[in-house]
Amino acid sequence: MKAGTHNLGSNAFSQMTLAKLDSGKLVIRQSKPAGLHEITLSADQIALLKDVLA
Repeated sequence: MKAGTHNLGSNAFSQMTLAKLDSGKLVIRQSKPAGLHEITLSADQIALLKDVLA
């Protein structure tokens, strides 16, 4: 069973997606058969993402 809500592109093959706040930044980690992919969003990027998703 796949975790997370991604279903487009390479994200569809993610085995697990974890998101956590760390020192005011959002860290998103996706484990895949080919390795680990990590994305870090700053506070400004988090605010922009909230506006887009609202």
